[in-house]
Amino acid sequence: MEIILNKYKKVSDFCYELFKIAELKLYYHKFSNKIYSNFQKLFLLVYKQFRKFTYEELSTDLESNSDLKAYLGFKKIPHYSTLVKFAKGLSLQIIERLILAFKKFVGTPKKGRY
Repeated sequence: MEIILNKYKKVSDFCYELFKIAELKLYYHKFSNKIYSNFQKLFLLVYKQFRKFTYEELSTDLESNSDLKAYLGFKKIPHYSTLVKFAKGLSLQIIERLILAFKKFVGTPKKGRY
């Protein structure tokens, strides 16, 4: 159980740092339904890539993985279309901010290290 939570924590810490560096809002709109935060959706997109899942495989994994649901504080699992809409709705400005945040987080390679 602890190893599983550590794996989620690594992904979560990575997403948190990206979120903080990119200065993203927890919710995009004042009147959003606030069921899932942008951080939770970003975490799921990163987790999806980390595990090399399709959206449907991610939904299946979330349904069967009560530890991850509890870790993220989900009462209800988001439908994969929620994540598709979130990913499609990411503006170029937000994507650029995330890329810059990733570069700051990882750092730039030093010359002569190839």
